Amino acid sequence: MLAAPQSQTESEQIEMFRAPIAAVKGEKHNVSCGGFNGCDYQVRIYTCFSANCSEAYNGANLQQVEIRIFNRTSRRWDTKLVNYNDATGSGVDRYFLIEEEPSEGILKYLDQNYEVRVRDSNGQWSEWVTGRINRV
Repeated sequence: MLAAPQSQTESEQIEMFRAPIAAVKGEKHNVSCGGFNGCDYQVRIYTCFSANCSEAYNGANLQQVEIRIFNRTSRRWDTKLVNYNDATGSGVDRYFLIEEEPSEGILKYLDQNYEVRVRDSNGQWSEWVTGRINRV
């Protein structure tokens, strides 16, 4: 008599994490205007603003921001890796100060293209978000 074949089933649970979303805008601001010195000029990359915020999922937190921006002086891309919590501002106005100069003509990143992505505490990177520094 033949024995009936035995079969085994094994299952493995796989947890899929949703990648974070980067919401980004780049702006040039005039600050400290007045008096004999005129204005200072700042180039900022926002990761949270009134219309949208970068976001992590699955209980994760945003940890890092990678910024690639074209430097018109050296004619190459500069890369900056910063901690998300080092942003200036709070709530819906969170930004990274990329440069500040006393003259608009000295700004390396004025009107230049940028790429930004965020990484969450699960180690996942968002897709790159591209844009151009806008004058406000």
